[in-house]
Amino acid sequence: MKEYNHYKFNTARLINIWLLPVLSMSFMFVVLNLKSDTLQNLSGVDILAFSLFFIFLVGVFIFLFINHLSIALRTELILSRKTFEIIKNKKSYKCDLSEITEVIEYSTARLPWSSIIKWKLKVADKEIVISSLTISKLNFERYFHDKTEEKISVFPRV
Repeated sequence: MKEYNHYKFNTARLINIWLLPVLSMSFMFVVLNLKSDTLQNLSGVDILAFSLFFIFLVGVFIFLFINHLSIALRTELILSRKTFEIIKNKKSYKCDLSEITEVIEYSTARLPWSSIIKWKLKVADKEIVISSLTISKLNFERYFHDKTEEKISVFPRV
């Protein structure tokens, strides 16, 4: 049995993160198509509503995705039952899970970009920021479920 789990930004994480926005936009296109035979028959209100929905859902999501991508591409996590190792910019930091004193999760509860989360881990001598582009919430909670304090952040930027 594998003694550790290795997490980093990859194709599976990319697909998982982008699934909800793509499905939402597809649904909106279907609704617009059912409402009108051609796009030329759409009213100004329909176009305005769709544009605002697009900016709200996809615009904020894209902004946060790009913001988190810069840290996720440089971060690797190696977690076992007792140890935590993070490799950022080819620099490694390792500690026991018991040395992590606090874990704060910054996320939105019900907004369309709720899959983009920021975690801040505090160790005696260091503060570490991790993005959900690196590790999923489900996998993260396997290790830190008993230490995590949730804080609502509408735009959880890193």
